Amino acid sequence: MADGVLLAESAADRRRGVLTSVPRVLLRTRCIHSFALRRPLQVVGIDERGGVLVRQVLNPGRLIVLRDVVWTLELPITDPCPELGEQLNIYARRCERQADSLWNSDRQSW
Repeated sequence: MADGVLLAESAADRRRGVLTSVPRVLLRTRCIHSFALRRPLQVVGIDERGGVLVRQVLNPGRLIVLRDVVWTLELPITDPCPELGEQLNIYARRCERQADSLWNSDRQSW
């Protein structure tokens, strides 16, 4: 899971979201929609300290606002998902418009 996470900083990155060849997207937002999607996706809400507050499946054509969330991770429905309460650390190295993001948790599962 450490490879292939898009840190979506620009409006274009956010529009692309999970429609790109890099289907894992980290957004600094608490509001997510799936209007253009044909398949459900997993949404993980992360607080400012990296704690996983929310895990939810978002079906096509929906909008959700996640409370107390600073970061949102969009994942394909088939990807493993961090557990509620899990502590994540985000390490990002800028590489043009994408970031090579490394995810690490207390359990070393990511």
